[in-house]
Amino acid sequence: MTNKTKWILGIIVVVLVVMSIFLLRTAFTGNVVKEDTIKIGFSGVLTGEAAIYGQSGLAAAKLAVEEQNAKGGVNGKKVELIVEDDKLSASESVNIMNKFVNIDKVDAIIIASGSGPTFSGVAVTQQAGIPTMVTTGSAPKITKVGDYIFRTYPSDSVQGKYGAEIIYNQLGKKKVAMLYVKNDWGEGIKDVFKNRYEELGGKLVHESGILQTEDDFRTEIAKVKESGAEALYIPLYPVNLVALAKQKNEMKLNIPMLGADACDGDQGVLDVGDGLMYTLVKIDAPESFLNKVKSVKGFESLNPNVGAATTYDATKVLLLAMEKAGTDKLKIKQELKKTSHQGVSNKVEFENGDLKEAVFETKLIKNGKASKLY
Repeated sequence: MTNKTKWILGIIVVVLVVMSIFLLRTAFTGNVVKEDTIKIGFSGVLTGEAAIYGQSGLAAAKLAVEEQNAKGGVNGKKVELIVEDDKLSASESVNIMNKFVNIDKVDAIIIASGSGPTFSGVAVTQQAGIPTMVTTGSAPKITKVGDYIFRTYPSDSVQGKYGAEIIYNQLGKKKVAMLYVKNDWGEGIKDVFKNRYEELGGKLVHESGILQTEDDFRTEIAKVKESGAEALYIPLYPVNLVALAKQKNEMKLNIPMLGADACDGDQGVLDVGDGLMYTLVKIDAPESFLNKVKSVKGFESLNPNVGAATTYDATKVLLLAMEKAGTDKLKIKQELKKTSHQGVSNKVEFENGDLKEAVFETKLIKNGKASKLY
């Protein structure tokens, strides 16, 4: 074998090794990762009953990234979004976060999912020291995990108190029953609601935890009727609420019902939830913004909910921090702590990872539409 032949074979071997590494990495991640880009991992609930939150968030995150790249990226580098679906699963979220940290080597992470998957996921990202933006998970304990976690959606420590005040003060109901979903979100909001309602002088006459997939509420409705409750507080998911709305009519349970933000934007709830009230963070996102979200390729038929605005703002403040800090994760965290940004959702300023201020409102479903009540 001549030296020239050996040299050619050597070049071929090097090329094959490099290609193998690239293809192996792509096979693991499902994303083509460019080494000269700023990499942001996006994990959201993209399928299943809560997908309206993840899909709204993904469309908004893509919009923010597209706008940033149109301006030349961040310090001359293009921004790349690496997208995964956590399927509203805590174990899946952990797997995704480990992938983002160990395989994709992301510079920051955005999570647009429920409180359970979010809480499990941020435990991984905090330990790895990856700045993480939470855009829909609302359980109070999420931001207590550590100082790399920031949230553009209000904590349920605010929503639970607000719900108690609506029932006691606005509706004037002094005895309440509560059915809540048995997970991090439902239990977190339940505890806050209960403490505030009893503090106001109200009495909780019945409470019960409900499985996320539960669709038979006849026994619970009978217990609520027997309890003498004057109102029913129901931080439940859409599949629960659709079944409950139908069965409470069958069993003639005629007391006010107040749900929480998990049902916002769900068509099934709108179709059968006539008379149902629910609490939601007050976001006055302009129509022009919502139209921009729906203009993102693949999301033209989307009906964006609040997750669009909170995720857009999370992506924006993250990119602003990276413009100052580059990809140094400690410096990104420090810049995020200093954030003061007027977003499309609300003013974004952080205190211990949470929004300094948040305003909630109450909506009423009537004739298939939700409109502001309080």
